[in-house]
Amino acid sequence: MKILILSLSNLENDPRVRRQISYLCKTHKVYTAGLAPSGEAVVAHYNFNPIRVNNFNLKVERVLRYKIGRHNRTFWHYLNITDYTFFNSVKFDLIIANDFSIIPFAVKIKQRAKILLDAHEYTPRQMEDRWNWRFFEQPYQKYIVKKYINQADAMLTVSPGIAEEYSRQYGVKPVVMTNATAFVGISPQPVNPENIKLIYHGYVNPSRNIEMLIEAMGSIDKRFTLNIMPVGEKDILKH
Repeated sequence: MKILILSLSNLENDPRVRRQISYLCKTHKVYTAGLAPSGEAVVAHYNFNPIRVNNFNLKVERVLRYKIGRHNRTFWHYLNITDYTFFNSVKFDLIIANDFSIIPFAVKIKQRAKILLDAHEYTPRQMEDRWNWRFFEQPYQKYIVKKYINQADAMLTVSPGIAEEYSRQYGVKPVVMTNATAFVGISPQPVNPENIKLIYHGYVNPSRNIEMLIEAMGSIDKRFTLNIMPVGEKDILKH
């Protein structure tokens, strides 16, 4: 099959998406599109160049679109793509859309292809601990989910609880595919009780409050050390 994998992320640093690419490359012709290539042996890659909302005027413009409900316009303005040659030159059999952030594009270019939506997390409430996200962006996310969730031919998500909530709210039946790495046949090993090493491996953003984990290390004794193996945006990692 000819498979197109879409994600608005750096594919090299997105573990779930990179596992998709690595696995499917073994038996299929895989094409990718993202913010940076995966480093895997794909047939071809396309780099998205979305508009960065990094100045005052663009931020005001986006906020206004959020509040007046110009949600479709918000998506296409951000994606900032006018040349569809890469996507129209191949007759794809399957398009894997990673997250709702890219599924409108998948629907637009699908032609005869089937769409597999990998929803990852629960998009309508993903950042609801942040008031500004609830006030400005949540209506947009709910619009995208409601409009496009039934346009996928199949759907994945990362846990039973999230799958159940999508089913309860939207009447869909996602298949659960956990964020598990390849199987390794290991068993627990003895540890030195005087040198206990902890590791945090995962995405870092303000909602996950990794600062609390770091601060907690000050409340335990010196036998424990914390190692952080993070994934995330450069400015957040620098902070």
